[in-house]
Amino acid sequence: MFHRRIVFVYSVLILATAFSTTGARAANLVVSPAGSDGSPCTAVAPCATIGYTLSIAPPGSRITVLSGTYTEMVTVTSPVSLIARKATIDATGRDNGILVEGAGAAGTRIQGFTVENATFEGILVRETSDIAIVHNTVTNNDQGASASEPTGECAPQGAVPGDCGEGLHLWAVTDSQVMGNDVSNNVGGILVTDETGPSHDNVISRNHITNNALDCGITLPSHNADAMTDPTRGGVYDNTIVGNDSENNGGAGIGTFAPFPGAASYDNTISHNIVKRNGEGGINIHSHTPNQNVSGNVIVNNTIDGNGQDPDSESTGSNGISLLTVDAQSDTIAGNRFRNEDYGIWINGPFTLSGLQGNHFDSSVMFPVGRP
Repeated sequence: MFHRRIVFVYSVLILATAFSTTGARAANLVVSPAGSDGSPCTAVAPCATIGYTLSIAPPGSRITVLSGTYTEMVTVTSPVSLIARKATIDATGRDNGILVEGAGAAGTRIQGFTVENATFEGILVRETSDIAIVHNTVTNNDQGASASEPTGECAPQGAVPGDCGEGLHLWAVTDSQVMGNDVSNNVGGILVTDETGPSHDNVISRNHITNNALDCGITLPSHNADAMTDPTRGGVYDNTIVGNDSENNGGAGIGTFAPFPGAASYDNTISHNIVKRNGEGGINIHSHTPNQNVSGNVIVNNTIDGNGQDPDSESTGSNGISLLTVDAQSDTIAGNRFRNEDYGIWINGPFTLSGLQGNHFDSSVMFPVGRP
C-alpha cells in the first residue's frame, strides 16, 4: 500500500508539471493558410490564422506556422514558441507585424518569419524579458513615415524626422536575445530604448542590418529622464552588441545616445561588428547636454570602413568612431580596425578614453584621431 501511494503521488506531480497555472496543458499547434479557425489546430486539422491559434494556446505551447502569407498583426502576451516554416506576416495597414508585450510574455521565442509592411515596427517587444527573436527577416516596415500626415513615432520632432520605431524595437526589455535576423529596407534597423523602464542585459548578435536608408543600423538611445538617478526606472545599459553586420544605413552604423538631461546609455559592449558605408559615422556616442551618461561603453575589435560624416559632432570629414559630449565621459576604444575614413576617431568634448594605442589605422585613414 505504501509503495502504491508513493507511485500515485509521483504521478500526480508529473501530471501537474504538464499543465500551466491556468490548468491547461502546453500544446503543439499548427497554422496553415489552408486551415480553418475553430479546428483543433493540429497537423491534420490546422488553424488558419496565427492570432486565433494564440488565443487558444496554453502558455508554453509551440506553434508551427506553415508556409504562406498571413495578413494580420500578431500579439503575444503569454510565453509561446512561434516557429515559422517559410511564413510571411504582411502587416499592411496594421501597427506592427508582431507585438510581444508584458511580463506575462516572458520566455517567448519568435523564429523564422518574414515580417513586412507594418505602419510602425515590424517586430516590437515591449516591457518584458527573456525573449528570443531569432532568424527572422524584417523588411519594408515603418510605412507610416511616408504617410501624408505621419503620427506616433513616425511624426517628426522639429528638425528630427520620425523613425516609426524602426524595423525591430526592444522597448523596456531585459535579458533577451536578438540573433541571426536580417533587418533591411526599413526607416532604421534595430532600436533599444527605455521609455517605460530599463533595457539591459540584452544580446544583439550576428544580425545583418542593411539599407535602412533614413536612420541608424543599431541604436541604443535613452529616452527616460530618470535613467541617471534610478536604473530601475530607466537606462540602456549592460547590453552586448556583437558580431553584427551593419552596412549602408542612413545614420550611424551603431550608436549610443543620450538626447536630453537625465538620459543614460552606458556600460554597453560593442565588439566584433562589421560597420561599413553608413551615412553618419560608423559608431557614434553622443551626449548633447549636461547631466547625461554615456560612460563605460566598450568599443573593441570592430571593423570600420568607409562611413560618412557625423554632423552632430561638427566633424569636418567622415568618421569611423565619432564622440560628442559636454560633460566628462569615460569609455574604452581598443583593437578596432579602420579603413577609408577621414578621421578614424573624432572626439568633440571631454572624453577620457582607454585603449587608443591598440587600434589599427589603415593608410587610407587621413587622421587616426581628430578634434575640432
